[in-house]
Amino acid sequence: MDNETLYLFVEGDDDQRLIQRLFSLANNQKFFIKPIQYCSTKPSKTNDFIRSIKSTPSWRYLFFTDIDESPCITSKKEKILEKYPELEDDHIIIVIREIESWYLSGITENHCRTLKLPLRATDNITKEMFLKHVPKRYTPLQFKLILLENFCIDIAPERNKSIRYFLSNHLF
Repeated sequence: MDNETLYLFVEGDDDQRLIQRLFSLANNQKFFIKPIQYCSTKPSKTNDFIRSIKSTPSWRYLFFTDIDESPCITSKKEKILEKYPELEDDHIIIVIREIESWYLSGITENHCRTLKLPLRATDNITKEMFLKHVPKRYTPLQFKLILLENFCIDIAPERNKSIRYFLSNHLF
């Protein structure tokens, strides 16, 4: 039987790089992965595409969004469902707080010391906080690529609740 296609609706390049890396590290070959950057598409077109995915038996999807300033997951999902009514609640993955928190969640103790990063939970990391931790010798993109190259999928769930939810409910 052919692999199913899994469409990953992501906000941008950073989300796409990280989530594809997670699938690669998990060696998840059950799906053929197709990322879709929905922020550059009209919501009506995204809704149409989700409708077509739902009508095709071998197609699946996950929709990723940052919680940003929403007070809770439920509130964020309600806001997303207003904009994208074709979505199904259990296909929405809320990244807490922002995707940069997931990048930092997989860093080992050794790399924390080498890069002079604090070793702690990353649930409250925002993009602005992340940027303060980028070593001066790297651009933010270079730093993210280093983090991905050294990402430890076994450590990440210990440091970030939303990545733990994603890994345990949608990846493994």
